[in-house]
Amino acid sequence: MTSYLLATWSGGGNVPPALAIAAELVRRGDTVRVIGHNDQRGAIEAAGFAFEPYPTGTQWVGAEGSSPVAMFRMFCDAALGDDVVASLTREPVDAVIVDCMLLGVLARVQQSGARTIVVAHSFMSFWHRWRRNPLTALFSARLGARADRLWDAADAVIVTALPELDAASSDAGPTWVGPVVPAESAASSGDAVLVSLSSINLPGQRAVLQRAIDAVAELELPLIVTTGPAMSADDLRLPAGAEVHAYLPHPEAMRRARLVIGHGGHGTTMTALAHDLPLVMIPLHPMIDQPMVAAAVEQAGAGIALKKNASSRAIAAAVRRVLDEPSYRAGAARLGASIRETHAAAAAADRIAHALAATPA
Repeated sequence: MTSYLLATWSGGGNVPPALAIAAELVRRGDTVRVIGHNDQRGAIEAAGFAFEPYPTGTQWVGAEGSSPVAMFRMFCDAALGDDVVASLTREPVDAVIVDCMLLGVLARVQQSGARTIVVAHSFMSFWHRWRRNPLTALFSARLGARADRLWDAADAVIVTALPELDAASSDAGPTWVGPVVPAESAASSGDAVLVSLSSINLPGQRAVLQRAIDAVAELELPLIVTTGPAMSADDLRLPAGAEVHAYLPHPEAMRRARLVIGHGGHGTTMTALAHDLPLVMIPLHPMIDQPMVAAAVEQAGAGIALKKNASSRAIAAAVRRVLDEPSYRAGAARLGASIRETHAAAAAADRIAHALAATPA
């Protein structure tokens, strides 16, 4: 039996892949406990894991959002790493599984001599760009550690992305296991349009949501909306018969859909594709992976990418085109089959076990 501490943060699509990999490790007889931000306790304990909050490091609530400067400062906060090391001192483990963005955690944990596994929860080509971002460069310099060197020093880097969509998939070092999607993902036969944007509070998101709703209303199609924790349904203009949910599990929502209007977030996008659903994607922030993911899916013929300021009429035209042209559903089905065949959580657990067995403690 191998023991792990999973270090995470209050984001959006970063959490489900890490928890799914942890669940697979537990299924194999290993133990995993989780350290994260206070607002994550309910979801993590509901998933069956022991949870402890960071006691001294930067507190963060993804649904409330903040400035990019504050977010990148949190990623490079050495105090979060000190909290993890303190937890290891109280209760040692065989390895620490760390979100690739938590550079302060990686730096301190590696300095302590503990073994690390990095989970990169989107395209590696995006992470190459992210590490060169001026804010990453600024705060990692203050930390005294470079992202690429921290990743390279880990026992393994697990990339939860589909290699054929990731321009960096020929890189030596990381292991591409495929997107980690719900195990029950299957081709959808629904008839609704699902509108699901980010679970993080991003600037202008509510206006985009309303324009997407208006677009579907114009087309008179069945509509399901999930607002997530970052927004409320108050004051939204909704067509008759529309369903609105603060939270609806992706598998439940997507099995009833024929198309997803999303923000290009890796998690939502890959889960839609795992249900053979084509997409209309409206990236909400240039510093996140959304524009890159949307462009890759569009190039693969499984959806259409629009600008953030796209009008409701433009969104409606894109939805109509995706629904009317069978090539988009075929493109989504091709990628969906590839995603379902990866069995990504199991592949990640295999890679972790191999890395720890191959490297002396």
